[in-house]
Amino acid sequence: MNISPLDIRKHEFKKSIRGFDPDEVVTFLDMISIEFENLIRENSLMKEKIVALKCEEWGIEPTPEDVKVYSGAIKPAFINEFQRKVTIAVFGAAKAAGRMVA
Repeated sequence: MNISPLDIRKHEFKKSIRGFDPDEVVTFLDMISIEFENLIRENSLMKEKIVALKCEEWGIEPTPEDVKVYSGAIKPAFINEFQRKVTIAVFGAAKAAGRMVA
């Protein structure tokens, strides 16, 4: 189940005679939704950081599209795609070096 901070804020509970204090519930839900927003933002930043660190580790300059696509959801495809880019770059460098020597 996907839940957003807005879902938390907008959720309404049934009223009952022996229920909770509605003001206290609303205050608590507001606090939870704010914390949830912060966690979502932090998670997104961490995913972007992972992309940047992987690119740095592999000696690749990430394009803005790489960061956008792969920070949304870190997937094995991310690793495969960058390994493919590295392989192409290595073979290209080796080919160029071979031409320089010959």
